[in-house]
Amino acid sequence: MPEGRPEFPLFSVDETAALLHVRPSTVESRIRSGELHTRVGVGGRDRQVVLEPDRDWLRAEDAGAILGISSGTVRARITRGELVGRRDTKKRWRVLLESVLAAPGCPDEVAAMFGREAPERPAAASPPISRPPTLRRQLNVHLTEEEAETLEVARDRHGSYRAAVVAGLHLCLEGAPTPEDYAELRAERDLHEEAIEGARREIRELRESSAQAVDELFCPRCGAFVPPAEWRLVEVDDGHTIEISHSAHSHTKGGAFRESSVMARRQK
Repeated sequence: MPEGRPEFPLFSVDETAALLHVRPSTVESRIRSGELHTRVGVGGRDRQVVLEPDRDWLRAEDAGAILGISSGTVRARITRGELVGRRDTKKRWRVLLESVLAAPGCPDEVAAMFGREAPERPAAASPPISRPPTLRRQLNVHLTEEEAETLEVARDRHGSYRAAVVAGLHLCLEGAPTPEDYAELRAERDLHEEAIEGARREIRELRESSAQAVDELFCPRCGAFVPPAEWRLVEVDDGHTIEISHSAHSHTKGGAFRESSVMARRQK
């Protein structure tokens, strides 16, 4: 670390999970994938997660969890320049941790963890003076049949056409999904579909290669050998291992009162 550069706080897996509002197993998975970095604690024990505000980029949903807002609102703030964001190689938004700590809405205790002063809170505004409306505007809008039906549903939900339109305007200002957001979601969906298809192809190849290696596997639950047509292949350990179990039973590893249904394991 360069001379004069402050040490950044180190977090345990559980502390990191609490900060990002995720499960500890999710933190472990991100450590294995290289998304989160760790250092070994004193005496070579207790891995600790390193979070450097000016270097680490959080997922949009993680930033939203810290600030108490949705990931859609996070993207809207990035677009308005209120948060520092960029897209990663998978086209997903990432937010610089430093900008999250400096953003309004960042909890004081989170800012204090990183030695930051809590962002200034705007002074409470005086109650507005009630005045009669000074501007009214009448709009004539042509809607398609489908749009008109949507407006009818919104009217029933909000009580009037005016309330329905105003509610829609507020959603636009609060960071409701834009066409670009929907395009991003479609791109992510396509990536997931490609990953799923790749996993299915890998399972088919594994099933074929396993079938070539052995004719039958022994099922502990049945006490008998079963052919490949009755095998179930299940990914475990975040996809690093394939377990083969008998499809006639639920996939269980067994215990004191139940036999395991797993017949074989294979590392990818």
